[in-house]
Amino acid sequence: MKCKIKSQKKVATLSTKGLAMYQHAKIVQAQGRSKSNYYLIFHKNRYINTIKADELKQNSFIKRAFDNGIVIHGDHPAIYELTNDSIFPCSKPRQVMDRSLKMQPNIEQLIILSYFDQVIDSAKIHNEFIKTARTFLQNGKRQKAYTALTLLLQMEPHHHYAKDMVNDVAFVDSHMKPEELEFYTPLDINRLKNLFKEQNRTLDYLILQTHRLTNRFSQQAWDAFLPQLKTYPTSVQRLTLLSMYKHKPALMNYEVFSDALLSVVTSDEYIKLVLHPTFNHSIEPKQFLSQLKQSSNRTKYQIFQKRSHSFDDRIQDFDNETKEIAIRIIIESLLDTTEIDTILEWIESKQDNLSYTGALQQIKQLQEDPDKQETLAELYKKFHAYSKAIACYKWVMDLDPTNEAVNKQLITLLKEQDQTEEAKAYQQQFIQLVKYEQ
Repeated sequence: MKCKIKSQKKVATLSTKGLAMYQHAKIVQAQGRSKSNYYLIFHKNRYINTIKADELKQNSFIKRAFDNGIVIHGDHPAIYELTNDSIFPCSKPRQVMDRSLKMQPNIEQLIILSYFDQVIDSAKIHNEFIKTARTFLQNGKRQKAYTALTLLLQMEPHHHYAKDMVNDVAFVDSHMKPEELEFYTPLDINRLKNLFKEQNRTLDYLILQTHRLTNRFSQQAWDAFLPQLKTYPTSVQRLTLLSMYKHKPALMNYEVFSDALLSVVTSDEYIKLVLHPTFNHSIEPKQFLSQLKQSSNRTKYQIFQKRSHSFDDRIQDFDNETKEIAIRIIIESLLDTTEIDTILEWIESKQDNLSYTGALQQIKQLQEDPDKQETLAELYKKFHAYSKAIACYKWVMDLDPTNEAVNKQLITLLKEQDQTEEAKAYQQQFIQLVKYEQ
């Protein structure tokens, strides 16, 4: 997935690499062309700012988020939802701090400020918590002062001044409310699951279920995950499932995951997945043929060159007709670029009696016969090797420019291959030659 940031009037497109959800922040990691790391920081799904950092400070909020939070590797609907169709402005750290200070005393703004201890001196951030706590105390808001200090101690447990203030007699009756603890403190997975459902935090719930599936698959987590994933565009479903598979290939052992992934991938990806040695599910032969036919010639050539055994294993349970079709699809993709001897050797290694082996052997024989190029062209056409067929027809036309039957075949084939200009040229050339002959 891609996202865009704007800095000093310049827009840069970044490739997203993952997401961390920690407390009530979401951080999207992305990379630029130079592989520099950027971190787009969101609070309650609201964009705050972007930080560029190739090395994270120990114990910085971002470092803790990726070490201790719920981390998603690769693409995900949450990244799509947070970053889609937006250009995110980048502010300097000083501007982030100034915005926060203008809104004080405000606990939520302090929490947002704490996200930026990668680029703002943590001592300054801690000092703002202390100043805000004092302001609350002066205004008689003892509970809020206690909350500010408690949150500071979560970030910096050894902050002596905050400890002394919390232990002051003025806070004897104060405590963090349960909902505040749940709001700000990382919880265990089961508590988070219940909390997100209760608060209808659907995006957070989807992130959590993805995390659960890539750590330990369960049908319950899958049943919660899939319906929500299907609400997103197919392209997002594909990227998400591929990212999950890349992070944890063992997910393909579960047929429900395999079926979902195979239903959204490209033809090339489908073939690569089902020919993987560890793929152990049955597949529908018709679907396999359809995907194989639509796959790129590069994929077919890789089967021919590197994955022949996997291909044979995959089609071994197909009926003979389907098996023949599958092999023929590979052959047809090769004829324009591969020596016929090499193709015949490949067929022989399969020890299958193919109905079209004789036609391929005939192609081999006719290749060396200049008088049989028209017949050879017809054979090539049967295998959809149209470039070879065109070359044969051109050979005949070079020897016999007034051969009307071959000229028509050549022009028709050129038009079918969208080579209309060349078809017109041969047509005009033939007309002129016929006139001259007359």
